[in-house]
Amino acid sequence: MQLKMKKTIVSLILATIVSSILAISAFANSYTWSFKLDGTNMDGSSNGKIYSLDAGVLGFSGAVSVYSLDPNPTYELEPVKILVYESKFGLDRLVGSTTVTPSRQSTQTFFTNFGSQPAGSYYIKAYKDKDDGNNIEATGSINTFNN
Repeated sequence: MQLKMKKTIVSLILATIVSSILAISAFANSYTWSFKLDGTNMDGSSNGKIYSLDAGVLGFSGAVSVYSLDPNPTYELEPVKILVYESKFGLDRLVGSTTVTPSRQSTQTFFTNFGSQPAGSYYIKAYKDKDDGNNIEATGSINTFNN
C-alpha cells in the first residue's frame, strides 16, 4: 500500500512539473502596457514604451475608461483607435488595430489576436479623431504565444 502511494505522489509531482513547463513555454513573452490619452493621440514609440516580443501569435487585450473630464466635454464620446506597430528600419509595420468606445459609467474591455508575428520590437499608438474632453486611461497586456 505504501509503495502504491509513493508511486501516486511521484506521478503527481511529475505531472505538475511537465504541466508547468508546457504552460511556461506557451507564453513566449508577456508585457503589461498603459497609457493616458488626454488629447487626440499617443505614440508609444516616442515615449519609449517598446516591447520586445518573441515570434508567435500576438495577443492584445486591455481595458479603457474615462478617468477625468475637461471643462465642457461633449456628450458623445469619440471612439479610441488603438494600433500595434512593429518597429522596423525605415517604415514601421502596422500589425493590427482595434477600436473601443469608452464609457463614463464603466470600463470597456477588448481582446484581439493579430495572428502569427515575427520576433521584434512592438509599440502601441492610440488616437481619437477629435478631442471630446473625455480623458482616457487604458491598460492591458501584449504577448506572444508559441504556435
